[in-house]
Amino acid sequence: MVQDGNNLGADNLGLDLYKTLDHSKDFTRYLPSTDSAIFATALSRNIEIGDTRFSLVLLGRLLMFNMYSEILQAEGITEEHKRRWLLFQLMPQLPGDLSYDLFTDLKILAGKLEPDHAQDLIAVMFSKLRRIHGTQFRLFYVIDEAQIASRAHTSAFQQDGKGYPLLRQIIQTWITKSRPDETSFVVSGTDIPKDGFESAPFASSLRWSSDTGGFDNEDDHRRYISGFLTPAYVKSPAGQMHRSTDALLKALLLDGFRTSHELLNDYMETTTTYRPTDYDDDEPFRHPIDVKLLELNSNFFTNSPQLMSTIQRVLFHYLAAARHPSPFSEDLTPLVSAAFGRFIDGNLSHGRAHVPHPSRALARPTPESETDSSHNCLAILRHHRENFTSRFLTSFMAFYLIRAFDHGATLSKVFSFPDQLPVLNWVEQIAELLD
Repeated sequence: MVQDGNNLGADNLGLDLYKTLDHSKDFTRYLPSTDSAIFATALSRNIEIGDTRFSLVLLGRLLMFNMYSEILQAEGITEEHKRRWLLFQLMPQLPGDLSYDLFTDLKILAGKLEPDHAQDLIAVMFSKLRRIHGTQFRLFYVIDEAQIASRAHTSAFQQDGKGYPLLRQIIQTWITKSRPDETSFVVSGTDIPKDGFESAPFASSLRWSSDTGGFDNEDDHRRYISGFLTPAYVKSPAGQMHRSTDALLKALLLDGFRTSHELLNDYMETTTTYRPTDYDDDEPFRHPIDVKLLELNSNFFTNSPQLMSTIQRVLFHYLAAARHPSPFSEDLTPLVSAAFGRFIDGNLSHGRAHVPHPSRALARPTPESETDSSHNCLAILRHHRENFTSRFLTSFMAFYLIRAFDHGATLSKVFSFPDQLPVLNWVEQIAELLD
């Protein structure tokens, strides 16, 4: 839909969202009331303008895909050719000129055609593709970052007196340009609302899901990174939640792994505001790398007490039990919107939290102190007890006790006993916490 934070993807559709439609002379961003004499005309004109613009985006892709298919037709199209085409969708820029977007340029050139000619050319492209790939071929329309269009221009399109978003109009336009048996849509984005799509002509074929994966499966992630990392890195021990480190991997690759420790320090500073100072001086000078590291925003917590309560429960379960919490059915929409969780069923009723994400977002350096009390979690609890709920305190104490006895501590190390009590030998024995 639009380029993401790492400049992946083409921007030919994003330009229509922000510039072309609004600057079109006859496009009405806010439709008049339904009882207005000009309502029907304004709505019809908006649909026509949108249809023309989105058709040009589709035509640009079809022109390039048809040319790609014709070149490969003689030697036969392989799985490797398909993979290269997918990579081209992610990086359509030409070597040496990353500012040049080929698909945007094609759309601009196609825009010089009369609308009817553009529609005819789309039909010709589909006819050629059927001849090359066979009548059973299927094209997948993949729209990423679709949450942008799911909230855009909701007052510019209507059905039965109810507005609907630009995303629906885009899908509706592309569906009408091809046969249902040869196209499928994959639309992804965070917190895309269901309302606005329930009355769409294609509503019966929609399948809602948020289980798009997050590279939390080690085997899947190893297969993915084997395409661009050396065997030594692919075989190295795995951590968890690999997707959150993709930006760091990109920075490491661009840097040639020359200053990996300093880049890791950059990553920690971006996500926690704390920068480690060890080892920086031992690495060579590094030129700045234009890669946006993942910055997790803790404002989601301060602005939502319910979200904070949910995250506290998940974190304490994870830390105390040393395992990932089971799926739970609380309202996880805020978690998904904040990139701290995902739904794991098609009905969007059960979710799983990405535990390391909120823990990194909440991580902050401990203030320096003349005493070592800042390193004692009970002291931290005592100094920050405002706004703590009984549920929070119970969870905190359970976590503290589990961790305190996890390494064979004695009772005297964990609890304080009055000095006037007689000497109790059993308080100096190694204690074990029972379930």
